[in-house]
Amino acid sequence: MPYSDRLLANTTSPYVHGGAIATLIDVAGNFAVIAAIDRDIPTIDLRVDYLRPVRKGALRAVGRTVKVGRRLGIADVEVFDEDGQIVAIGRGLFSTV
Repeated sequence: MPYSDRLLANTTSPYVHGGAIATLIDVAGNFAVIAAIDRDIPTIDLRVDYLRPVRKGALRAVGRTVKVGRRLGIADVEVFDEDGQIVAIGRGLFSTV
């Protein structure tokens, strides 16, 4: 995800807002499951663990499916900063119905 000042927590903070990171995890997990079933799906549940604060800079998310079944898909996502440091992890539960 390219960096933008709009991603900051507030105008006086040098840190990226956690909501932007959570959205990135949701989208990456969603696309991981979509790649397995080839159709759009809604998110049922999302868990995010923030491991370190993120200062200005691009972020990269890597999503992997854990399980894709008839009703549910599960994906794990790792988010990395520009230096390759892991900054957050998450797991999404998606409806495949």
